[in-house]
Amino acid sequence: MKKLAVFLLLASGLAGVGRSEESGVLKIVVLEGDGAFNNMKKRIGRDPVVEVRDEKDHPVAGAKVVFTLPPDGPSATFDGGGRVFRATTDERGRAATKGLKPNSTEGRYKIAVTASWSSRSGYAAISQSNTLAGGAIILKNGGKE
Repeated sequence: MKKLAVFLLLASGLAGVGRSEESGVLKIVVLEGDGAFNNMKKRIGRDPVVEVRDEKDHPVAGAKVVFTLPPDGPSATFDGGGRVFRATTDERGRAATKGLKPNSTEGRYKIAVTASWSSRSGYAAISQSNTLAGGAIILKNGGKE
């Protein structure tokens, strides 16, 4: 029982063993795409945009970001037809997908987003919905489609 308690303490990071200034959690801020309704009839979806920040809340350039769509049910594909999109953050710490197209199943789903840089990592989930109802799509330039 004592060994289990020590293991749990070490595993939770409370003991401070093996931790350095470099380790930490990245914060993923969703800038665009969360709560979006994708138009199934026109096959138009909202590409997610995220910003990756370090523990001091500074943007992280050069972080590897992976966006992953669900394999079945309501979902979509990215440019090229895949369900996984890899990107690297720019100098402002931002990464975006390209060509998100909803599939033919109506409903809500989540896009898993992971980011890694140095020994740090982070996770976020972006909620979107596929709908037959259509509705206005707000474009990046402020216009509507």
